[in-house]
Amino acid sequence: MPASSRRQRGLLPTLPDAEAARVLRDLVAEHPRLRTEAEGLARRALGRVDPAVVARELVAAINEVSFMDVEIRCEPLPEYPRLEPAEAAWELLREQVEPFRAEMRRLLSLGLEDLAQATLRGILAGLSSLRRYRGRSCVLASAPDFEQETACRVVREWVDSGWGRKWKHGRPIPDGLLDEVVPAWSEHILRSLNRPDGWAW
Repeated sequence: MPASSRRQRGLLPTLPDAEAARVLRDLVAEHPRLRTEAEGLARRALGRVDPAVVARELVAAINEVSFMDVEIRCEPLPEYPRLEPAEAAWELLREQVEPFRAEMRRLLSLGLEDLAQATLRGILAGLSSLRRYRGRSCVLASAPDFEQETACRVVREWVDSGWGRKWKHGRPIPDGLLDEVVPAWSEHILRSLNRPDGWAW
């Protein structure tokens, strides 16, 4: 683009996203009074999180995994031992859940706890609703307790995200969340928080 065109449009619209983000950070650092306005604009840009939409998207992502995918994942590779169908099913299902967990982590890192909480609620609701598909899904049938154990791990991740911050025992689980969204698993999830197994994902 000619330099004259850039001058007419201004430089900011031409910056790549990473450069634009750096300029914004530098601007707020030099002019702290702009932080509140910048935070408001960022929150509006992120919009709101609908737990029902998160739940539907998670269910759809899980249902995309076919037993053919499991069979392909089971095929041995020279550097890896052959996976059993249950191991392959767990691995594939974990990969489908990971983007939702990553989004929850991202929102927490941005300090947007209300949006992260809505994401957590949606993940748990989606995992709970998967029980309806267990009898019709060969993949879920090959991964016993996937929904419940994954719910435990997601809640553990939520709690652990608060260590070293303002909470002595980790980030609190939102009041009533487990009893409202996953009542059948609530007790198991709370007990699992005391397990010393490291929660390898």
